Amino acid sequence: MQKILEKSTCRLYGRNQYLYFFHRHYHPSIGEENFNFFRYDFKKRIKIDSETYLLSIFGKAARGIVSVYGDRTTLDISWGRLSDGSIITNYYQEQVFYRFDPEGHVVWKTDKLWDLNTVYSIAIQENSIWCAIPTSHTIKRYSLDTFKEELAIGDNDYSDRKEKFDYPEDVFYKNGRLYVSDMGNKRVCVVHPETGEVGNPMNFDESVWAFRIFDGRAYVRLDSGYYMV
Repeated sequence: MQKILEKSTCRLYGRNQYLYFFHRHYHPSIGEENFNFFRYDFKKRIKIDSETYLLSIFGKAARGIVSVYGDRTTLDISWGRLSDGSIITNYYQEQVFYRFDPEGHVVWKTDKLWDLNTVYSIAIQENSIWCAIPTSHTIKRYSLDTFKEELAIGDNDYSDRKEKFDYPEDVFYKNGRLYVSDMGNKRVCVVHPETGEVGNPMNFDESVWAFRIFDGRAYVRLDSGYYMV
């Protein structure tokens, strides 16, 4: 396991052998945040502006997404892309989900994809959406056609039993596998997306906040930073 980025790194995204990310710095004395955006080719990091960063991630839809959320909140949305190029987004403090077409026009918005528990992360599986709900130690899958729940894995309540997960912070779907960042248990679980069976996990010594696979490489975000695994 190789550390590649420091713990101030946020929202890692990979495309065409580059990694895109930003650093967030908070200045308590003046109550302000500042952001620095980068492109990284594993040899050197190049500073870019926020517009280049967002265009690299969202393409032509970037301006439409920013027009809905604003510059600051767009940096913190969870999102996933459908096979037709449209993008589903969610901001954890609002719990309203949007679908944007590839040009950035709003196709629909809904508040039917949650059940009074805050969704921290989403992942797209064909025409369904997975939601990570840490406070109920649960992940859920909903239909994007009907917005109805299809599958729930975990406590599914506030009992704090933590039978399957302990604050699952993030979900990521790739090639028929669902990866769950099980923060409290310090592991990444590989979940069968149809049966809900939780397979052998990848265990770590720190809390796990996100897991991604880009261009054949796997990355995990721990308390101390991003690592290539």
